[in-house]
Formats: sequence, C-alpha cells, structure tokens
Amino acid sequence: MSRAAFLFLAPSLLFFSIFFLFPLCFTLYLSFHEWDMLGSVTEAVNVGFKNYVQLMGDGRFKTTLFNTFLFVGANLLFMPALSLGVAMLLNAVKFGAKFWRLLFFLPVVTSVVAMSLVWQYMLDPTYGPVNEILKFLGLPPQGWIMSKEQSLLSVILFMLWQGIGYYAIIYLAGLQGISEEYYEAAKLDGASEWHKFRYITLPLLRPTSLFVLIMVAINSFQVFTQVFVLTNGGPVDSSNVLGLYIYQTAFEFLDMGKASAMAVILFIMVIVISLAQLKSMGKENTE
Repeated sequence: MSRAAFLFLAPSLLFFSIFFLFPLCFTLYLSFHEWDMLGSVTEAVNVGFKNYVQLMGDGRFKTTLFNTFLFVGANLLFMPALSLGVAMLLNAVKFGAKFWRLLFFLPVVTSVVAMSLVWQYMLDPTYGPVNEILKFLGLPPQGWIMSKEQSLLSVILFMLWQGIGYYAIIYLAGLQGISEEYYEAAKLDGASEWHKFRYITLPLLRPTSLFVLIMVAINSFQVFTQVFVLTNGGPVDSSNVLGLYIYQTAFEFLDMGKASAMAVILFIMVIVISLAQLKSMGKENTE
C-alpha cells in the first residue's frame, strides 16, 4: 500500500522538488556566496553572512523595503474593503448579474503586461487621458508615474483596479454561502441594514476576510510585473519594491549572491505571513 501511494505521489513530488525545493535550496546556497553568473557556479566564493551584512548598509535596499511595506499596507487597507463593497453590489444585482461579474473579473484574466502598458499611457503626465480629464474639470494635471511623490501611488491604484475583481468574486462566494434565514430573523427583530451588516455579514465572512487579507499581503509582497512595466521602479527608486530590486541586482548588476540574500528575506516574510494565517485560522476554528 505504501509503495502504491508513493508511486501515485511521485510525479507531484518530482515536480515539487525540481520547481520549488531545488530553487529554494540553491537560492539559500547562493546567499552565502559571491557569484556574477559569468563563471561556473562551482567557482562561487563562500563569503558567509557578508551579503546579509551588506544589505543592512544598503540605502537602496532600505528604500525598496520601505516602499514594499508601504505598498503592502495600502493594499491591505483598501483592497478588502473595496472588494467587499463590489461583492455586495454584485450580490444585489438581479438583472445581468453574470455580465457584471464578468466585467469586474476581466482585469484579472487580461495580460498584466498589456494592462500595465495601457495604464502607463493613461497616466502619462503629458499626453495621458487622465490628466486631460483633470484639465477639463478645471483641476491641475498631476505627475503620476513621472513624479517621485505619486509614482508608487500610481502603481497602487493600478493594483487595486486589477485585483478588486478577483477578491470580489471570493467575497461573493462567501456572501452567497450565508443563509437568508439569518437576515429574515433579524428583519423580524427590527434590525436595520447596518446592524445586519455589522452583526451578521461581517462575522460570518470572517474566514473569507482572513483568506483575502493573507492573499492580498502575499501577492503585494511578490509584486513585480506591474512595477517593472509601469515605472521600472522610478523615478529615483520612488516606486521600487523588493521584487524588482532583486531582479535588478541579479540581472543588471550581476550580483547573484546579494540578490539571493534579498530573496531569502522576502521568502521569510511571506512564510511569517502564512504562519500567521494558519494561527489565525486555528483560533477561528476553536472559537
């Protein structure tokens, strides 16, 4: 029986080992070495914790780490609330419900690169339609992706627009899983719409909200393509995040050891979030 189970699991274990376990171990190995990728990896020099120590004095690393936490915080603050609002609207729509759900979900299935290029054009400070609309309304045009103060905000707005549909569908599934009997009983007791939302909807959506919060945090920590295409981390690293800085360090500066050390730090942060999710779920199940 054990041999048969192993044979059935073998393809998945092989896939896991090749595409996750080996890259993880190799990244950890490189984080303690210096390697510029121009020579053989066997020639990599063991430098111990030098790469990690250098990161502590790297101003760009501190900037990108701060931007990353700011980016994650903004997404955690706005994404769940906006997604829940959209989900409640979709749940209330009776006419053309499938059409509206598809409309909000389209940004999720559309190419990230294509949509990033569209937003890059829309937020262009000189020719972009967003500034043209602001001028039409009598408002001053903004720097958006070319502004040190607004470049990260531009990426956050794009991420919110792109991700709301995905998390709204998750919330929608949670809303449709709540029995109407709770709301009918509350209505008989004279509860207002706010009290229904506060004391029925939110508590029963707690597991869904927890899942959404964790997924938003993990996806925000791992953001790369949107920043790379929209601003490339500029201007002057004002929108640079850890994922993009890892790429730049590895493939532009050819410092694979330092890039691997940052990747390990990013991995640890994601693991901590995942463990927090498991702990919170455990508490939820025991209550």
